[in-house]
Amino acid sequence: LASSAQEPAPASVHGRVLDDEDQAIAHASVLLTPSGDNPPELAADNAMASSTAAGEFKVEALAAGSYRLSASAPGFLPSQSQIDLRPGQALQDVQVRLVRGGHTLQGVVRDLTGGTIAGAQVQLTAITGIGRSDGTRAGTQSEDSGHYQIQLASGRYLARAYHPDYVPTTSIVEIGEGDQELDLALAPGAQVDGIVRRVSDDAPVPFARVMYQSDTGANMLADRGSAAWVIADAEGRFHISGLPSGALSLRARAEHAVSAEPTRIALGIADHNSEVVLYLSTALRVRGTVVDAKSKKPVAGMRVSASGDNGAVAAREESADDGSFVIEGLAAGSYRISAEGEHYVPRLFAGSVAVHQDLDTLVVEVDKGVMVEGRVEPAQVASVSVDMQAMEGFSINAMQGTQSAEDGSFSLGPFLPGSILLQAESAQGTQGTTQVEVAGADLKGVVITLEEQASISGRVVDAKGLPQADVKVVLRKAANRNMSIVVNGQDMLAKSAHTSPDGSYVVRGLSEGSYKMQVEDAQGEVLRFAGQGVKSSAVDEADRSKDLVFNKQEHKENVLLSVESRDASIEGVVIGPDGKPAADVWVVASASGPEGLLGGLLPEGLVDAHGGPQDQGRGNLDGNQDGNLDGNQAHSESHVEVRMVISEDAGGQGEGEGGVDFGGAKERPPVLTNERGQFVIRGLRAGLYDLRADGMKGSARAFLRQHKTGESARLKLETLTRIEGLVKMGSDPVSDFVVELKGGTPRRKQVHDADGAFYLHRIDPGRYTIVARNDQGQAEADIEVLPGKATEVLLQMEVLSRVSGRIVDAQGAPMAGVLVIAAPMQGDNMAMSIDDDTQPTGADGHFEIGVKPGNYMLVALQGGAAPFANRPFTVAADQKLVELGDVGPSGGGFGGAAPDLGEPSEGPTEAP
Repeated sequence: LASSAQEPAPASVHGRVLDDEDQAIAHASVLLTPSGDNPPELAADNAMASSTAAGEFKVEALAAGSYRLSASAPGFLPSQSQIDLRPGQALQDVQVRLVRGGHTLQGVVRDLTGGTIAGAQVQLTAITGIGRSDGTRAGTQSEDSGHYQIQLASGRYLARAYHPDYVPTTSIVEIGEGDQELDLALAPGAQVDGIVRRVSDDAPVPFARVMYQSDTGANMLADRGSAAWVIADAEGRFHISGLPSGALSLRARAEHAVSAEPTRIALGIADHNSEVVLYLSTALRVRGTVVDAKSKKPVAGMRVSASGDNGAVAAREESADDGSFVIEGLAAGSYRISAEGEHYVPRLFAGSVAVHQDLDTLVVEVDKGVMVEGRVEPAQVASVSVDMQAMEGFSINAMQGTQSAEDGSFSLGPFLPGSILLQAESAQGTQGTTQVEVAGADLKGVVITLEEQASISGRVVDAKGLPQADVKVVLRKAANRNMSIVVNGQDMLAKSAHTSPDGSYVVRGLSEGSYKMQVEDAQGEVLRFAGQGVKSSAVDEADRSKDLVFNKQEHKENVLLSVESRDASIEGVVIGPDGKPAADVWVVASASGPEGLLGGLLPEGLVDAHGGPQDQGRGNLDGNQDGNLDGNQAHSESHVEVRMVISEDAGGQGEGEGGVDFGGAKERPPVLTNERGQFVIRGLRAGLYDLRADGMKGSARAFLRQHKTGESARLKLETLTRIEGLVKMGSDPVSDFVVELKGGTPRRKQVHDADGAFYLHRIDPGRYTIVARNDQGQAEADIEVLPGKATEVLLQMEVLSRVSGRIVDAQGAPMAGVLVIAAPMQGDNMAMSIDDDTQPTGADGHFEIGVKPGNYMLVALQGGAAPFANRPFTVAADQKLVELGDVGPSGGGFGGAAPDLGEPSEGPTEAP
């Protein structure tokens, strides 16, 4: 980086907050959030100001760029506007007008270790459509008492509480007809100070971007994830605050320079590490062209992303008029390339590339999609999306959502060709649908008529008659009771509403038919209805749901729901590796079972193809869209659940307004052990819970499975260790491969090392299966990791058999861009994952993959959808090549049985 680099002059905004009669509004909260494709840098503590008695406000020290400016005040609905700032500009006389209305959201921001927090920012981001944000935000600050208050329109919001001395926290809140309460608890945060230097001459690197990621098990950095960052100053120094205890990985980037490997440090609770040095080496680049898949002509304005093996976007650039793009600042490694842009269907899996030197010949093909334009009637603001209940399987066409304007107009897409049922729903619960046939041209003039639907209202109380203010009433069509599609924490196949402080609820938008009704707590756990009895966490469905039938536009009122009390607790002690009580250890709990905290930490394993239970009942379907598109398919005897997170990260810079999955781990807020190692977790329903303790600056951990409430718990910390390994093929080291650890501490890592060496850090003691693979071979071994010492392993790769064929559509035409996966089978059970080395088919539809001998299900995925085609096949021990020929659509889906698509040209295909 040139030594003459200078920080641009800061800008500022001055203005007044007024009501609709031009009267000044005092104590209004004014919030600025970055926007646009290249959002400006903005520290969170500089984003908010409060108006004076004259309604005046001032926000200073702003970087040039585009911002959303919102203002809110008690009794007034928030306002939104867009501003653009030039370097050094002092924007004057900005007038913000507020109108009265909305519902009150209030609560207290608390310190998890005790007391309340003054001056915490509470930001609310509206969530529409399929769980994405439309960019609408509002914010306020907690008072000296920790209390905050804000007015909001009815709808669903992501609430985020932030204070520079604490770890941020997030939660979902639904605003209905009445006022709502939401308390937010923050954990004391650690701090890191350091400097960025060049490895070549040890010189400081000014204004470098420092990215950091916590690998703490607790979900306390929920909306930061792997994309949080800060900017170093002119001397290369940086400061990060609000970090959880545990291990922290840091990387840095600057012009033509990047960290070759992450720097890992350990942090204690409220710890301060001031000696971190990040070194930058010469960065690599990927240069290529985006072309239309049919015409092969260049496509401009496509955002091309390179994502690392952790799913985080490493870099993103936009294609020029000639379709060319250059992605700079990459460290050596493997990256998945994706592309998206206006009127083109997002290419989530455009291929994986190994970058160990500059790459200048990459071609990314994209498919032009169809836009659907229309209006909702009567004209109003409504959420417009695809009705997932009407779709066969789960297509990328389902991942579309928008909000109509006040005149009812909307534009939605782009879509792949096909038949789609569009749905629209207003905040008042009126809704409508219309079927559209998507072909080759954009559709215009589509009308969705909104009509009144059925509803149910009443109160939720516990067995003692106390109102339940923090639960959710959920209704699912009886036909869909065995299926959930959860996007960003919202079940797309259900209608729901959160309760108000008095326990009241209203669920609208119910079409006629039969429903299953449940009550869920804040962690997504289903509460049993009172009087049914509690024996264990595995109870009959009758304990947890009620059957209801709604006629058209029927309104059921004053329906009282009595659920089990949550007055149970777990007391216990945490013992350190030395046998002494361990203070300052975080302890978290989640309900036991396949969806509990420890269920997700069990070995990655089998998914029952017919929806039956397995050891941990989880499979993986991981991909990438704008930084993160993850799905977890959870199975039980009575329910199949697909979870996905859609993150939009504001141009690849990491602070996007996308989604956070709040239904995943189902953890409760952590508690802290005292000086005697003691802890108490309150507010639990009676039953079994999984416990986890993290201590000693994240270097030790303990687990306790299926512990019963009311009984004393004892957790003994065990020191985390590491695995050191070598991968060889014959006598030669393997330099490029993926190593995956399956067990108590799952890990997956891309490795490029001339000696074939790899290291896995912070591993829990226990038994694991470790796998190393690349295009040529695969090695697998069962190992036992012992506490207190490193585990050494030698993996000997065996050459893989090749499986090839061609993916075709129903007419026999080749299909490009389809991911082909060989899922290992054991009986009727299969394990499926999308890895970085999973390549899409080319223009001729051809695929070739490497597998070990065994039984498999060939699964084809188009554009991140559910299986487009599937076929069983077997590879014998002495087979070098299995040719499957043409593989066409099967009509299968998640959990469906695999139909026989006919005999391939050669090679066995009998079902395992």
